[in-house]
Amino acid sequence: GIIGTSTAFYLAKNHGIKTIIVDPTGEIAPAASGKAGGFLAETWNDHSPPLSQLTRRSFVLHQELADHFTADRIQYRRLTCAGIRVGENKKQRPSGKKLEGVEWADDAVGSSSVSESEFSSSTVLGMQPLGDESNIAQVHPKMLCRALWTETSKPIEQGGVGSELMEGSVDGPIIQDGKLVGVKLSDGQQIEADSLLWSCGPWTRLARDGFDL
Repeated sequence: GIIGTSTAFYLAKNHGIKTIIVDPTGEIAPAASGKAGGFLAETWNDHSPPLSQLTRRSFVLHQELADHFTADRIQYRRLTCAGIRVGENKKQRPSGKKLEGVEWADDAVGSSSVSESEFSSSTVLGMQPLGDESNIAQVHPKMLCRALWTETSKPIEQGGVGSELMEGSVDGPIIQDGKLVGVKLSDGQQIEADSLLWSCGPWTRLARDGFDL
């Protein structure tokens, strides 16, 4: 996913370190990182200082990656975002320019999954701006992960570090004299390593169960 591929990317780019990613599917971003909405909001965690620093840094890094790979390659774009309230009481609809820019929301009919009868009497009753192109963006998460990995796995003879993707499951670390020297896979294979990162999203805790780390 995004944690594994981005970690591998920056280890290769900034430190020239090769990475081996082990995944049960043998694919890049097969789960949440390949199916997420890719929505990026720079300021929405400003109420929490520790999260705010991480969120703002992430927003900047995504722009840097879009510049590096080109925005088209990872479908990166800046957006305007608004929260919209919809209801049936047209008398509550504000006048003037309070709904400027969200006129499209009045036309809910047209979606292939929504019947005309469900929205025939609905109207937009309110709108709250949530951000603009200075602090809102979107990226295609799977395309981003693939772009990160394509560069990370570039062969040594082509100027890369030759990172590898393996299909399999990690049984656990191999420790010798108190130091990590590798990992053992469920099929018995052993991989030499001096660092081990679990990046399994919500399954990370389950993946680490039973390991004394």
